[in-house]
Amino acid sequence: MRIAGLVVLSMLAACAAAPNKRGPEPLLASNPAAGQPPVNQELVKAGYAPNMYKGQLVYCRSEAVTGTTFRSKVCQSEAAIKDREQKTRDEINSVHPRAEACPNRAC
Repeated sequence: MRIAGLVVLSMLAACAAAPNKRGPEPLLASNPAAGQPPVNQELVKAGYAPNMYKGQLVYCRSEAVTGTTFRSKVCQSEAAIKDREQKTRDEINSVHPRAEACPNRAC
């Protein structure tokens, strides 16, 4: 009986000492707290949800995991999102140059 009690007690202690692995905390876009950076409404309209993570403003959205039917929550800073968008535009322009660069549709 003592062993069972010790096992239960050790399990409770392990659960109480487990680190908090929660993700970003939702942030209300309409009512940001004082001292927080302003929410980018363009990103909110594009489907991102503003959240606070470790004191930083991040924008999260659900994205499909390649090769599965699962979805994953992806959170990034505003700068990281803008950088990814710019790299995507640059890649598209390098593959498909503008019409001015291809006179007489020779490309």
